[in-house]
Amino acid sequence: GRGADAAQSATLSQVVVLAAILLLSLLGYLITRRVILASAAAVILRTRTDWDDALISHRVLHRVALLVPALIVHLMIPAALAGQGAWIALAKGLVAIYAIIVCGLVIGSVLNACVAVYQSFAVSREMPIRGFVQVIKIVIWFIATILIISILVNKTPYLLLSGLGALTAVILLIFRDSILGFVAGIQLSANKM
Repeated sequence: GRGADAAQSATLSQVVVLAAILLLSLLGYLITRRVILASAAAVILRTRTDWDDALISHRVLHRVALLVPALIVHLMIPAALAGQGAWIALAKGLVAIYAIIVCGLVIGSVLNACVAVYQSFAVSREMPIRGFVQVIKIVIWFIATILIISILVNKTPYLLLSGLGALTAVILLIFRDSILGFVAGIQLSANKM
């Protein structure tokens, strides 16, 4: 009857709106990457400084552009799925997970660019920082994993971190060699050996 037809047309209209949002987010990404980032890259490559060239060579700006679709979907999903709280929550959770992963990639690229710039200085031969950067990356991905798990299980990250107290001994055993290498690297750098 009429109720079934109305439900089907409402579902169809929401599917069309969702497809339009996904298409718009893809278009936003392409415009950001092809126009804005290409213009920024052209300006950056003309400058005399090396650090901004490292940002280009380590694809920092390209990874930042990956956040544009997440922002578009995050802003438009509530209007597209009006009245369907469970689907809105699911979509926002997926967008948040995507954004966390992209932010981890952006931070990793920035750190790689910092290492590249640092290696251009003479002091980098005496005091290498690659080990420190690797530890920072491990910490960043650990935090990102905690945030993603907290989104998936719908609990606060603080609750998950408090539960990790029991796993600390296991984690220390697993990463014992990495931790010892990190401490040894600090001692070698501090003593300029």
